[in-house]
Amino acid sequence: MKYCKLLEPYNDIDWNSLIESLGEPEQIHQPGTTNWPAWEAMQDDGNEMKVVFTNWRDANFNMGAIKWSNYYPGSGFSEEITSKLATHLGLKGVHRSWISRLDPGTMAPWHFDGDDNVGKYLEKGTPRRFVCTMSKPVNGHIFILGEDDYFCASPQGTLFEWNYFREWHSGINAGLTPKYQFHLIGY
Repeated sequence: MKYCKLLEPYNDIDWNSLIESLGEPEQIHQPGTTNWPAWEAMQDDGNEMKVVFTNWRDANFNMGAIKWSNYYPGSGFSEEITSKLATHLGLKGVHRSWISRLDPGTMAPWHFDGDDNVGKYLEKGTPRRFVCTMSKPVNGHIFILGEDDYFCASPQGTLFEWNYFREWHSGINAGLTPKYQFHLIGY
């Protein structure tokens, strides 16, 4: 692993029950939806996300394949889930956490995450980012971090820490069931 370190699997949370309890996502990021204009606005000069959109445009990316959904603590799932994982990881605090879902046939293409609060995170030291695979292993569930770290059909509970919390990455669902991951940025 070049861009992350693989940690011991984490299955102290019943991932299957958590997935079953999820209702409608709080945000759906997809061209043509109500959440997409905010992403389009990031293409303005001076916005760091412009490079992401320029890359997609220059590659003639199939915008119809882009779609990911997010759930947030307090509204989409219990805040206790975040606390439990943060305690397991020995974190002093959490900047943010969320669950991402990729439906079959969709992807979050090559990008780094835009976040207006990076300056606040850095005030507490170097942010640490973790991802845990919630779904059972499925052929076609793919996560790519940096240039060399590929996670394909990862076992449920696979947990890894990114070396840099804003690393370039991509998620792909070429499988037949939704792909769920738990994300946590803390200190």
